[in-house]
Amino acid sequence: MSFVLDASLAIACFFPDERQPFSDAVRAALPNVGAAVPLIWLYEIANILHIAQASGRISTSDANDFADELLALPIEPVVQSGPEVIREIRAIADAHAISSYDAAYLHLCRALGLPLGTLDGSGRRKGLKQAAETMKLEVLTLERVNKWNAEH
Repeated sequence: MSFVLDASLAIACFFPDERQPFSDAVRAALPNVGAAVPLIWLYEIANILHIAQASGRISTSDANDFADELLALPIEPVVQSGPEVIREIRAIADAHAISSYDAAYLHLCRALGLPLGTLDGSGRRKGLKQAAETMKLEVLTLERVNKWNAEH
């Protein structure tokens, strides 16, 4: 595991209308470097696929193909449990005005000492990226991913 992958970046790796150089580089690197995700990621991905399919954005076949491709990658769901985790995730969410779901990614980054791979907060709206930076957590960059790709 080389980084913590959030749902926004995972989706951008596969949805044609969301792809960009960063997500394309991450998609190329994933088979070689692997990623960690909090358990909530599984539900987020399933929900995104459900909504995209229900709205006609993608077909059932596309949703199934996307899920199959993700399941084939070395993406490791990590269990974060215990009463202290609930308190820590709540504290992160409160301190940065983000959801507890997003705070789970930051908690996992801190616990594993891994950078965060996200597109959340890349536009005008503040989000996960800015919270990570405020917490002094590393945010994955295109340069770092390109280095991984050059090594493999």
